[in-house]
Amino acid sequence: MNIQSKWRKKMPRTPEQFEALREKSQQKILRAALECFANNGFHTTSMNTIAKQAGISVGLIYNYFESKNALLQAIILDGCTQISGMFEMPEDTTNPYEKMRVLLDAYFTSLRENIEFWKLYSRLLVQPDVMQALQETLATVFAEIFSWLEAYFQAIDAEDPQSEAKVLGAIFDGIGLHYMLDPEHYPLDAVKQLLLQKYAQPLHSGETS
Repeated sequence: MNIQSKWRKKMPRTPEQFEALREKSQQKILRAALECFANNGFHTTSMNTIAKQAGISVGLIYNYFESKNALLQAIILDGCTQISGMFEMPEDTTNPYEKMRVLLDAYFTSLRENIEFWKLYSRLLVQPDVMQALQETLATVFAEIFSWLEAYFQAIDAEDPQSEAKVLGAIFDGIGLHYMLDPEHYPLDAVKQLLLQKYAQPLHSGETS
């Protein structure tokens, strides 16, 4: 087999194969960028650093993303999609306390399994200039989160559902931030159990919803 034949064999033969290769390259770049941003910070990470982490050329990154900001936007958008998924309940889950249990399980699992994303998000919380640039991307998911939390507190007859939702949202942010600062020693399981006791069961044993 000559060199030309070998080259043809390696080239994608269908639009689907070509798209699969593009998707694979994009995900490789996004994973590398996420790791660099999470560990080194957004401002101090260069496109050259990302390219080195991904094992590709800088030029290839620009084939998919026009700038470092575009990379960050894509990472946050993907993360927001995952966050939104945590609030999607099984159809047979109607009890508000059970819904909260499902949410808390999903949240704490995500903290462990997507630690690089949450590490990045925790960094961004203290960078107002970057958060401002991401405002449009984050606005929709934040609205969904607080709408869900308010509905939960309304369902359990809380006196001030809106304020309760803001408080719980702040608790989530605080847990994530402290866990990212010291994941090896932070008592994540104990904190989860406290939240389950506080929010995922009726205050009185005879109370039902």
